[in-house]
Amino acid sequence: MDTPPLTYALRPLGIGEMLDRAVTMYVKNAVIFTALILVVFAPIAAVQSLNASTQVDQFTTSLSILQHIGDAKKSSPSPQQTNDLKKIEAQQPTVLLIAGIVFLLALFLSPVGTGAIAVGVHRLYRGEPLKFGDCFMAGLRRLPAMIGIGFIAFFALLIWYIATILIAVVVAIPGAMLIKSALPLAIVFFVLAGIAILAAFLFLIVLILAFGFAYIALLVEKATVGAAIGSGFKRIINRKEIWRSLLFALAIAGVQIGGSSVIAMIALLMLLVLHSAILYIIVAAIINAVLSSFVTIFVVIYYFDVRIRLEGTNGIFPVAPAAVAI
Repeated sequence: MDTPPLTYALRPLGIGEMLDRAVTMYVKNAVIFTALILVVFAPIAAVQSLNASTQVDQFTTSLSILQHIGDAKKSSPSPQQTNDLKKIEAQQPTVLLIAGIVFLLALFLSPVGTGAIAVGVHRLYRGEPLKFGDCFMAGLRRLPAMIGIGFIAFFALLIWYIATILIAVVVAIPGAMLIKSALPLAIVFFVLAGIAILAAFLFLIVLILAFGFAYIALLVEKATVGAAIGSGFKRIINRKEIWRSLLFALAIAGVQIGGSSVIAMIALLMLLVLHSAILYIIVAAIINAVLSSFVTIFVVIYYFDVRIRLEGTNGIFPVAPAAVAI
């Protein structure tokens, strides 16, 4: 399974141009790019299907509880509510077990799909044919290193979360204590807490993009884990790129929110009308594969755009293809 080579203009792009290129690149190679992600999502969907009947039961039980809440005249739960709650509680061990297996599968398999697509975009930029086997095996070979970056990113995000909570609490507590005695000063503290949370959120965006660049550098540059992470932060956190990276992150967020909304609507339709969790899992896996592959292509294009701006094309493509303006 492969596609003929098609070259792309190696020049700095605006965010709109990158989005347009991502759409063009995905549409022309939709089968291979989607297949590279489906290889990851298929095992996850298979495990989720084991929990399909439980998902339908919990959904219908939750609806039943909501219906009985309006009928209850006392604060204590009705016998029907009690039975429904016991039913959900009895299903929790199975739900948690399957959720844990899905998490582990995503942890170990997702980097393969991400890396394979990064290699695919690199091949297209070099004017080489896009081959499923070559891309997949390239991602598989760097799996240990990508898992290593994943663990480092997890601990970095954990530290970010703890630090954000601590800073927000330390700044907000004086405001809460001053509400009655000095309201204007309390408002100042609350405003500072809001600014601190906003700053932490912006830093989170930069953090995620930097680690995303590190994943790509592992495959494209064949860098070590330390060098890949270092280059990711260096390329994102600099005076020229920091604000542009935030705009790009907003564009990615828009794509993700739109795609997630479609998946959520389909989920509701499958469960409310068809009562089929298995059908939902299959359809959701396909849609997720399309969304994930497109978002990954978009990020990889941004990665190359940053490198072209900072390093030029010679260091990235020693033998540059005869680029055309696509």
